[in-house]
Amino acid sequence: MAKNYIKIKASLTHQGKTVNPDISFMVDGHTVHHNFQHIILELKLNATGISFLNYICEMMNPDNTILLNGSFKAEYIAFAEKVTRKPPSESKLISLIKQFKEKHLLIEHLKFPLLYIVNPKYFSKGTKIAREKLLQRLLSTEYDGKINKEALLNEPFQSFFKGK
Repeated sequence: MAKNYIKIKASLTHQGKTVNPDISFMVDGHTVHHNFQHIILELKLNATGISFLNYICEMMNPDNTILLNGSFKAEYIAFAEKVTRKPPSESKLISLIKQFKEKHLLIEHLKFPLLYIVNPKYFSKGTKIAREKLLQRLLSTEYDGKINKEALLNEPFQSFFKGK
């Protein structure tokens, strides 16, 4: 995935001297939409858990899909090794993915093993309109039987059928 950067001309002053270097910032990123701090606290995520979740969000496709296969996990382990020299084990990442699924941060695609949707209730890439369209698609009949739609709801699935 190619990374795009913007350059900003900075004005930095120190001890009476001013320099004007170009500072680069990534253009691409993801947005956090919902307070999920309670989930992180419930999961008791450490730095590795938070970093891995953020890495998943950075690498997800614009439609919030991500293939969490062995290659993806190996890439994260290599990244963590480079940064910390203490990489997590693959079994630790598998455990984190399971926890993320249980708390609906990741939605498993029921038709394609290892394909997940990063829950757009919490995270997305792109515009607000793109996120709204994605949420609409995921909650439409197009995804019946393909995902657990309860992960996107604010109330239990069955509560919508009471009195119907």
